[in-house]
Amino acid sequence: MNGGGSQQGPHEKLLLNNLLATYNVLERPVANESEPLEVKFGLTLQQIIDVSQKTKPRWFYFAN
Repeated sequence: MNGGGSQQGPHEKLLLNNLLATYNVLERPVANESEPLEVKFGLTLQQIIDVSQKTKPRWFYFAN
């Protein structure tokens, strides 16, 4: 299993292959399949490269 830009050694590749050998993408991690599954995720800003003065006032407008 190689995710496009992923690089791993032979041990990591063997581990992933063993862990995901019986993985079924259609299974859901819930006790009752008719219940909705709540998924939460976060996002962290790593770096600001540039701030355009033209769009800066719009950002403050949307942030309020």
